[in-house]
Amino acid sequence: MFDTLDPTTRTLRTQQMGDILLSDTVGFIRKLPHHLIDAFRSTLEELVYADVLVHVIDAGDPEWRRQYQVVEELVEQLGAGHTPRITVFNKVDRLREDQLPRQADALYCSALRGLGLENLVDRICKVLGEGMHDVRFLLPYAQAQVLDYLYRDASVKRADYAENGIEIEAVVDERAYGRIREYLPGEAAL
Repeated sequence: MFDTLDPTTRTLRTQQMGDILLSDTVGFIRKLPHHLIDAFRSTLEELVYADVLVHVIDAGDPEWRRQYQVVEELVEQLGAGHTPRITVFNKVDRLREDQLPRQADALYCSALRGLGLENLVDRICKVLGEGMHDVRFLLPYAQAQVLDYLYRDASVKRADYAENGIEIEAVVDERAYGRIREYLPGEAAL
């Protein structure tokens, strides 16, 4: 009935965002009555901590619409309805083009054959990157504590120690951007 129940987390290295964590919360649901889903609530509750949900659907399953709706309802019940979602139809290598399910903004892939996975990674990075800034700046040595902050709360791509300060390339969110804004070329301190 189940492929997995325990969440599995792995690191995915990307050029766009650096390392991101992917958690497979449940490889479920095949012929599971909706009322039994509550028994697995603790496993699924990890959804509320996600920055993006990737909903993977077996493209060849004739019941995909019903299963899709059950998952969407469960996501809402668990309080993750606001979390951005990416819908992915997997196992497309088993179907002809005219047999593929259709849904707006969905991606199509075959994990087995590696088809469409680049598009999936690109979409994940795009969603995660919304509100992010790719920055390059020189940080004065007197402000080196800012680099420690960036290592904790941003994605530092490069930090080189030069004669006049630390040359930094990083991807930062809005909060970190505000904190480093005064060091950015062409930006005025607030």
